[in-house]
Amino acid sequence: MPILEVGDDGVLQVPGELLAGAQPHAQFELDVLGEVVVLRPAGKERPFWRQATPGERAEAFEQWARTSPPEAPDLPAEALHRESIYD
Repeated sequence: MPILEVGDDGVLQVPGELLAGAQPHAQFELDVLGEVVVLRPAGKERPFWRQATPGERAEAFEQWARTSPPEAPDLPAEALHRESIYD
């Protein structure tokens, strides 16, 4: 397993053979997941949950929770009995 090291200038150099054919000047997004560093090609649209701050995610969830539930028929009471689950 290759070992990467940060130089005195603060630069982390990754050998090209580890990047599986990335073109010169290719940009990557860096993600730290616990003790694992993940490089993903940049430029692809990121989902909201990846780019939003925790506060923005909380606000979006609260806003979603305040919306009315979708129109759907209620389940009949007998549908919740154990005996009918296995029918």
